[in-house]
Amino acid sequence: MSIGSPRAAAPRTDLPYLRYRRRPPISASASASASASASEILTGQDRRTAPSALPSAHRLPRTKTDTFTVLTPAQPTVVLNRLQSGVGSLTIDAVWTPRSPPTLGTITQLRSGRTMVAGMNRVPATTEPAVLTDRRGHQRITLDLLRSRRLERMVVLAITQSPLPSDWGGNLVLTTAAQARIEVPIGRSLSAGVAVLMSVYNIEGELVLRAEPPAVAVSLRDAAASFGFDQIDWLDDY
Repeated sequence: MSIGSPRAAAPRTDLPYLRYRRRPPISASASASASASASEILTGQDRRTAPSALPSAHRLPRTKTDTFTVLTPAQPTVVLNRLQSGVGSLTIDAVWTPRSPPTLGTITQLRSGRTMVAGMNRVPATTEPAVLTDRRGHQRITLDLLRSRRLERMVVLAITQSPLPSDWGGNLVLTTAAQARIEVPIGRSLSAGVAVLMSVYNIEGELVLRAEPPAVAVSLRDAAASFGFDQIDWLDDY
């Protein structure tokens, strides 16, 4: 049996109704509904349930390689791109003048929901993916960006046991693997207690850095509660 070209085949006489079949007319409302459904498929959103304005890291200012960015009350937020957020490490150095308290601490929340607290004067001083070190009064937090996919958010704390001297001043200096630098000035309004200096959020694989107003809480537990960390089992206030 051989199959030749369909063009050489004899015409079909047993299916005459196909020649005269007409498609039903499409109403204007059905056409609009179909267009809306196609739009929802292309955008991946349902207009009936999608919020009117979703928070997006794309609307925030971004830092660039080999540049110096200062976070101020007028512009407290900056975004690292995916390369800066996922390669090497992000270091956060405490530059105090003079070198004296406060000591640094962190509260880290992973995407799994696990929340960990660490401080220079506490054990442990490591909450993966963040590591806290103190070498001769030089305090540093190192965030392992290779493991930052697990990170949901992190806040950097200043823990002060006694009032600071009148001439005290400080900055947090953040440096990426690509040598982009971000500075967070710390005002002299810190008093004895615990203050959240800055926060780090993982938004769709990009790290959003924000300088927080240093409102001083009485205890570490109070500072954590003010930022919504309510799933921590505390042994004491500090």
